[in-house]
Amino acid sequence: MVHADNVYKFANADITGKICKTNLASNTAFRGFGGPQGMFGTEIMVKHVAENPFGMHLNQCNVKRTWDECRMNSDYDRRLEEVNTFNQNNKFRKRGIYLTPTRFGIGFGLKQLN
Repeated sequence: MVHADNVYKFANADITGKICKTNLASNTAFRGFGGPQGMFGTEIMVKHVAENPFGMHLNQCNVKRTWDECRMNSDYDRRLEEVNTFNQNNKFRKRGIYLTPTRFGIGFGLKQLN
């Protein structure tokens, strides 16, 4: 639960984990000791909260500028095109690419343990 807030600061969040038993076995490893799963849930929540249905302008928000800069510096759009071309030309082998904010310390809370 340490990384469930991801790159955001939730001043009034109460995040608790629960162990659940299911009839479905895990079919793949998910690295990061649960950190990526927590971050994924937070990204879904933030996506829903951040929707702007009224067309309101956010004048003092530099997240878009930062995101665009990250996208440009990583050459994401060119790499996404390459992935799409590969996937169109290969029936059974597929590739994927995704851009998501992450804060350092996915595995352990102490930097020296990562």
